[in-house]
Amino acid sequence: MKYQGCFLRNGTKESAELIKVALSKIQNNSGGKFDHNQLVAGLGFGFWRYLFAGGKDAQFDAAGKVLMKVFPKKPKSTPSVQYNQKWIFRELSNINNFRNRLAHHEPICFKGAIKDTGYARNIYQSIFELLNYMDVDTASVFSHFSDQVIAVCDEIDKL
Repeated sequence: MKYQGCFLRNGTKESAELIKVALSKIQNNSGGKFDHNQLVAGLGFGFWRYLFAGGKDAQFDAAGKVLMKVFPKKPKSTPSVQYNQKWIFRELSNINNFRNRLAHHEPICFKGAIKDTGYARNIYQSIFELLNYMDVDTASVFSHFSDQVIAVCDEIDKL
């Protein structure tokens, strides 16, 4: 299958390449067949984060403002907080940075002798809020580990 999407323009060709690589892997592993769910799962978090990157010839502009429809329940913007693509990009960047720190076994609750679970709790809350803004049933998604995250943070705070 040949990729012919909206990312074949200046400034977004890296996204097109990531899609091509993911498609190729899926097709090689499934005898040439694929479905869109496999493609969604085959693209890394960074890809999804950068869909909301702004600027001239950026992914967000290439895909059009339709991407904001992914968050039908996001709050209305106020003079102090603009819930726009830049805000979503920032939130996704914070989550991605946290994920990278976990993947590289970097401390997230300890800095020297100081312990603070605030960073982990804030990221957890951001994930929860973004999923709510996407109209995801967070109660069922988080039912298996929600209490665990809070309990671990509480235990760390008691140390």
